[in-house]
Amino acid sequence: MSVPKLATARSARKVNYYSLQSTADCLTGLATFAAKAGHHVLANCLTRFNLHQLEYHYREKECYPGLDIVFFKDAWEFKLSHQVADDLMLFVGEYGEAFMQEAI
Repeated sequence: MSVPKLATARSARKVNYYSLQSTADCLTGLATFAAKAGHHVLANCLTRFNLHQLEYHYREKECYPGLDIVFFKDAWEFKLSHQVADDLMLFVGEYGEAFMQEAI
């Protein structure tokens, strides 16, 4: 009697070598914003995010206070709570202009 094969689990994805630095920069920027805006628990979570050991599956979701990250094949979606999104807009309004002036 043959035993049918069970569907194999989807293989986990990792952050591509060429994407590590830009992804780390994005998370560092979000952590900096969160700390300055008073979202200290979120800042702490983002600071401890370990990209080198991260393995995720398509459409997997990580939930943090005020932020959900949904992993897709080659992109991530950041879903901010209303309060965090409002604070981020204020942060960008305050610090974004100075950054853009330095970039020119």
